[in-house]
Amino acid sequence: RNAPRGTHPQVFGVVEKLAADDPATPLRAKELRRGGVPCVLTGVAAADVAPCMSDWVKPDGSLNDAALLRDVGDERAPILRYDAAYSDAAPIREAMRVADFVKDHWATGDASAYLHQWQFPLSETARRTLLPRGAEKPPPLPGLDRDLLEHWLERTGGHSALQYVFMGGKGTHSRLHVDPGGLDLVIAPLIGTKEVTLVHRDDAELVGAMCDSDDDDDDPHAASRPVDPEACFDARTDDGEPKRKRLDALLAAPTPPSLEEEPLLALVRCWRHDLKPGEALVMPEGTLHAVRNSTPALSFHRFHLDTTNPAGFWKALVDGDSPGIRPAEILWNGTHGAMRALDEAVDGGDGDAARDRAECLLKLRHLVGAIVREFDPEDLAVLGRRAGSEGRRGGFDWRGLLEDVDDTLGYWAAGGDAD
Repeated sequence: RNAPRGTHPQVFGVVEKLAADDPATPLRAKELRRGGVPCVLTGVAAADVAPCMSDWVKPDGSLNDAALLRDVGDERAPILRYDAAYSDAAPIREAMRVADFVKDHWATGDASAYLHQWQFPLSETARRTLLPRGAEKPPPLPGLDRDLLEHWLERTGGHSALQYVFMGGKGTHSRLHVDPGGLDLVIAPLIGTKEVTLVHRDDAELVGAMCDSDDDDDDPHAASRPVDPEACFDARTDDGEPKRKRLDALLAAPTPPSLEEEPLLALVRCWRHDLKPGEALVMPEGTLHAVRNSTPALSFHRFHLDTTNPAGFWKALVDGDSPGIRPAEILWNGTHGAMRALDEAVDGGDGDAARDRAECLLKLRHLVGAIVREFDPEDLAVLGRRAGSEGRRGGFDWRGLLEDVDDTLGYWAAGGDAD
């Protein structure tokens, strides 16, 4: 299936590349997103994804320290260390001034600390510098529609709160994981190369099933396993040691196994790609992924939500297992934002934009309608608590929102005639 490694095939497939200026790219990118398949957009400049950070990069591709420190040097960012005290339950244990990180780690090539997932829009000072209220946003990348997350938090001034900076030396990395919330993810290196390892969302559970658990108490299926020892696959040797490394660790390793070494990986759709400046990875929701900096790297990441790929977002809303993300509030505010956008397009006489925004609003209407039809009062109360409705006057009136959406769509269908 891939280029040979020795006499046996490699594990990883090739991520499809799509030129950002190709007229066929938007349709193809959306098709891949719906199918859960990642793609890489090429010909994407820093200004196309993170215009607020484009002057952090010198013409030769190196870091403009002065510009970075001018903008965010005094900000405190989370630091990840894979040391003896590391725990998956609490991976981030400290924060550091960006200026100190640049001086003590970036400039010295020290990879013991990784500036990891700094959510800069939540800092008032960083937000004023990088995301000024009313600032022009670049158009969506090909294959992505307007980001509904821009409507979520009013204090971010029309910008998404789910935008991040990562910065670290060669070898800094994140382990194989799935992000919560059912949101797509865009990763764009500004400086350096990032090696991304990706597993299709439908095969992530298969990879997990092939990983030996360290403790049967953590295994919810342990009690249902056959009691006959001959009917069980024994993943450990007689002295209790694992027969093999965990497959999630093997997949994320710098040197992956071949299919001869791990034949079960033939069942798994997985990819590896060296992501460089000028490229943007578009990763569908639910993708199992690991990222390793092949060189010192600075990158911009953001989650994305539109109506092309909403199934994972709906599942996150129903399950309520997305710490730090409130899907019900995102849906509520996103629907109101979509209504305003449609009204503005209709009143401005922009027929094409109005048609696109009406299509988006109609899909959101179906999600709101599903809440109205499927959720009983107790379910709605739980949904409201998850979304922080206690501090919102009137809470969330989903039936009233559904009526407002229908009125807005009717206004569009009538060509802007309120009567």
